[in-house]
Amino acid sequence: MTIERYEILPGYGISRILKGGWHLSDGHGGEVEKTRAIEDMAAFVEAGITSFDCADHYAGVEELIGDFRRAYPELARKIQIHTKYVPDWDALPTLTRADTVRIIETSPRTAWLPMALDVELNLAVHKVAGAAGLTALNRQALQNAFRGPLLHPLVEGAKRLFGLSPAALLHLATRPHGAITRDAGTMRAEKVGHNEYMLFHEDMPPLYADNETYLLGFVAIVEGVFAFFECTGEVDLERMSPTAIRLRSRWDD
Repeated sequence: MTIERYEILPGYGISRILKGGWHLSDGHGGEVEKTRAIEDMAAFVEAGITSFDCADHYAGVEELIGDFRRAYPELARKIQIHTKYVPDWDALPTLTRADTVRIIETSPRTAWLPMALDVELNLAVHKVAGAAGLTALNRQALQNAFRGPLLHPLVEGAKRLFGLSPAALLHLATRPHGAITRDAGTMRAEKVGHNEYMLFHEDMPPLYADNETYLLGFVAIVEGVFAFFECTGEVDLERMSPTAIRLRSRWDD
């Protein structure tokens, strides 16, 4: 049997039959046999059912899909994962956007990145590999993240659907900063010319602002954006004040 496909947007299609995930959740049934569940996912994809459905309250299902992607990397490239946030039924009449943000931010699966750990990791790499090694590692780390099982589908989908570019990625990159850190200052982006963006990091804590090694790694991460898009670019770091820097980023078409 051939599974019919439906193109939602140019370049992005799904199978007309979706594979549900609720029955694999610990909270929606009995004990799940992990190996069997992963093998079943492979069988669905091989049969042409490549679109998977998830939700925030399907506990453990997204982890299972991640395990499937690692176990079957060739099949993983064929799937589409759709998820949703589901608030409590009784809260729907009065639910606001602020409520949604609060619920997501207080999720037990959400953790903030300790600033000291971030800095210490950069210092440790610099001590062993030097400035060149730290720069190379941070550039490669960004590319590995974009090509990994978590971000690769999102980044590739954005490139196909919205024409993701270095400019768009640099602009969007400021948003996760506040989502994964706390009390680490603010970050914003500003377009200053064709293929030229300025990233501002302000109100930086001394742990960041006074550490040249950490700032070197920060520059390398931005340079990794150019490597990901296979273009040539450069990043210049300028100090605006003891607690603020700006990165002037320029690249070729």
